[in-house]
Amino acid sequence: MLESGCAAGGSPESLDVVKPADSRRISQRRCFCFILVFAAIFLIFYNTNIIEMADEWNPKWWIQYNSTKWWVPFKSQRQNVAFDNTTDTSTSTSTSTSTSTSTPAPAAETSSSVAPQATQNNSGPPAPVPYVSPGPYLVEYPHQYHFRINEPQTCEEQKPFLVLMVPVAPHNRAHRDIIRSTWGGESSVLDKVVKLFFLLGRHRGEGAEQLGEQLLKESNEHRDLIQSDFLDCYKNLTIKTMVMLEWLDSYCSSASYAMKIDSDMFLNVPNLINMLSNAPKTNYMTGLVARGAPVLRDPHSKWFVPVELYPHSVYPPYALGLGYVLSSDLPHQLVEAARHVTALYIEDVYLVVKLFFLLGRHRGEGAEQLGEQLLKESNEHRDLIQSDFLDCYKNLTIKTMVMLEWLDSYCSSASYAMKIDSDMFLNVPNLINMLSNAPKTNYMTGLVARGAPVLRDPHSKWFVPVELYPHSVYPPYALGLGYVLSSDLPHQLVEAARHVTALYIEDVYLGLCMQQLGLAPTDPPDWGYFQVFPVQYSRCAFSKLIATTTHETADRMWMWTDFKKPGPYC
Repeated sequence: MLESGCAAGGSPESLDVVKPADSRRISQRRCFCFILVFAAIFLIFYNTNIIEMADEWNPKWWIQYNSTKWWVPFKSQRQNVAFDNTTDTSTSTSTSTSTSTSTPAPAAETSSSVAPQATQNNSGPPAPVPYVSPGPYLVEYPHQYHFRINEPQTCEEQKPFLVLMVPVAPHNRAHRDIIRSTWGGESSVLDKVVKLFFLLGRHRGEGAEQLGEQLLKESNEHRDLIQSDFLDCYKNLTIKTMVMLEWLDSYCSSASYAMKIDSDMFLNVPNLINMLSNAPKTNYMTGLVARGAPVLRDPHSKWFVPVELYPHSVYPPYALGLGYVLSSDLPHQLVEAARHVTALYIEDVYLVVKLFFLLGRHRGEGAEQLGEQLLKESNEHRDLIQSDFLDCYKNLTIKTMVMLEWLDSYCSSASYAMKIDSDMFLNVPNLINMLSNAPKTNYMTGLVARGAPVLRDPHSKWFVPVELYPHSVYPPYALGLGYVLSSDLPHQLVEAARHVTALYIEDVYLGLCMQQLGLAPTDPPDWGYFQVFPVQYSRCAFSKLIATTTHETADRMWMWTDFKKPGPYC
């Protein structure tokens, strides 16, 4: 069903109807014609269902009514309008919600090496590797894909502010020419350089070699094709998206923003540039954001996902794949995050959780050597944040406040942040599912302690003298093993900390800062979500929680591998 577009090795258009050698009876011909007509009606009806939300915007309409002529009066009229950077972006042209379902067309078996210009392997096409499907709902990613046609120097030479990435089937030259002649043909908008690229996969089957030659010729003419060696079909849209991100990270990270946009969309580029002139420069993704989107369980649905693959009833917030914008730092982060997320075939749902480790400094023997090791680790993973405070237990409050300062300064565009200890097990999908219905501001949750006594025993690890804190109980606070903050709280807590004595018990100190703000942490929807005592591992038990401490001797790599296996949890 879903995998038919990939596994068949060709497109429906490539079917040959073989005429019988001998004449057949008229009734047989009529029956055959009736079958063809019925099939055509079915395909038209099916396609109508897919694009019913976008019946006013169709690429066939562009072609039928000569889109280039239609674009000229729009462009000339627009040029008479003075755009200002303070323009209200709510006037942007609305876009359709149609989904690209173009049938993939053949692509030549060319060299997989990356070159400054389109290249072809003159030594003859290699034998195709037999396609082995990972199943109907997953795709082969992460995987080492290679670029057959590439433009690796363009961004470095032209230094665009905005890069437009248009995924399109290899055979769909008509869509590419339409876009080049209309909104994609504007290389300078509001004094900003805009660069267009088309992203293609490969096709196997009849006509592949001829189409490959046509693509090389088109690439030499327009210098805007990027082709990789993944199989270009609907099911592989997630692969296409990740290859796009890999390309942006490798060859176009100097651009300020990139937009992925489908080939059947209309784009008002000046309005987009105007919006981005006031947008965040990092950790920024925008578009038509779906929130609380239900997971479809009907096996006949085009977007069916079984419970064993994704057990939750709704997806986390995501930008619809028809068109979304990314800041230049996100492609690298998303590629790294993808190594830890099962590659669902629904590409826009597949996209963003980012991991960081917070460190202080080490002093004493081996400090210099450890510093070099940390730099190497940072260059490899890009997920370390190190400050110059002394990293020790008593300085956990400093570590926490440095974390909040970093979030306020460098990651305020994220919706939420979670601080979690390194010895914890975290069920990220359950966390995302909880946050999809959580408050957006003044929100802090975790395992909330209420009425916790102040320990006066000088031998206690958490002893606090009366003269430092005279009350007998602490205000409510979220235990430091793991808590979640809405994006507005780091700044507020940093400001509140200026008026609260810095107690060395870090989670209690945040509770005091929350009290200073007149706020209190919120209990999670389920008391079983956060566990301070280690939960005995089982797939069923861990599928119901968000975070739990683990035994020191627990094999957390094995637990994670077992937990991520397909199949029902309970």
